[in-house]
Amino acid sequence: MRTKLHLIAACTALLSLFFVMCMDDKKKSDETISSRSYSGHESDRDANNFVNYYKGTAGTRLDNCQTCHTGGDVVKTDGKSYSIKNPCEYCHLRYFEKGSDYSSGYPTSDYKTLNQFGKDYYDKGRNISAFAKIDNLDSDGDGTINIEEIKANRLPGDPSSAEGQLQAPIKEITWEQLKKMPYHEQLMLLNTTKQQYDDYVAFGGVKIADFFTAAGIDLTGATGFTIIAPDGYQETFHFVDFDYLGTFPDGIFYRVPIDTQNPMNNFVNYSAACENLQIGSALTNLWMIVAYKRDGVDLEPAYMGTDGKIGGEGPFRVVRPQRSNAGGDAGKPFRPDRGSRSSNVSDGWDYISNSAYDHNAGKAVKGTCIIRIDPMPAGYEEYISSNAWKLISDKKIVIYGHNLQ
Repeated sequence: MRTKLHLIAACTALLSLFFVMCMDDKKKSDETISSRSYSGHESDRDANNFVNYYKGTAGTRLDNCQTCHTGGDVVKTDGKSYSIKNPCEYCHLRYFEKGSDYSSGYPTSDYKTLNQFGKDYYDKGRNISAFAKIDNLDSDGDGTINIEEIKANRLPGDPSSAEGQLQAPIKEITWEQLKKMPYHEQLMLLNTTKQQYDDYVAFGGVKIADFFTAAGIDLTGATGFTIIAPDGYQETFHFVDFDYLGTFPDGIFYRVPIDTQNPMNNFVNYSAACENLQIGSALTNLWMIVAYKRDGVDLEPAYMGTDGKIGGEGPFRVVRPQRSNAGGDAGKPFRPDRGSRSSNVSDGWDYISNSAYDHNAGKAVKGTCIIRIDPMPAGYEEYISSNAWKLISDKKIVIYGHNLQ
């Protein structure tokens, strides 16, 4: 009798445990998943819709603006033309620079920044249920339906991304390898757009030209290179615009008066390296660099913040000094200015929206972990990272693209 009671109690306990586990599993399945792609847009809800419908894609290469957005061919007002593959760069032309810098090819609506998969999603309601309506479509016309491409970790809106396609060969550069490359340190201004503070920073690292040489990268025939962060954010540097492998114009040091009465009006952080500088001093020997030190200290590794944006900035951050975007103003050094969200104080330091004024902080990619040499060789698929954040913890940079096949 006692054995039977023990057996009943044990079964009851097991059933209770099973019920709790099932409820826990259901709770987990009901939880809203947050996209780990580049945040800060109205379209963040679309990225969240995607990773919640297609379970298991959060943090993969599909959790990326490129899944729904595209690039395009543009012509600048100075007659220069090129193809923009970077969807971040192309989409930003919708809101920045187009009026003064581009004569044609830039997107005139948000819809025109979308690839066909993005357009299909938009046309079917732009909500989470829209994906069920387009699962069996072949949006990019490559012969494979969307759902099968997504299962294979391929881009359903890009015909050059198809199952069975040759994968782009890669070259990995480790922390140890990078630290053996020629070291360079420079004091420079990082001028932000939206944030309150601009920064005079002493960055230490490797000149991008030395980095490519030491890594054995052949840039013959390359049109430029694209720096990619773990959340998918990209910045492309076109050689047709500027010699990003050479020296940059000297900067000028400004010391902005401190407002002790209204601290929110202050907007410049100064490195200890600025201590003995005089106003008007030239900031010299400026290069685009793969930085791993800030004011003599290793960069804090990048991480996904609670606001969905990257915190930290390392272990590597490609930074570029200021340069003018305006042809007749090329080489002009710029002063700090308040962020675009700050109130105007009318003291001569308020935000300047002119596109010739180089807010270069946005071009300094936090958490640099992937570099693509452009253009991609024909017939090869983009580098597939199941989780680019692992490159951050492993302290590695992956290089792929032109001349690496």
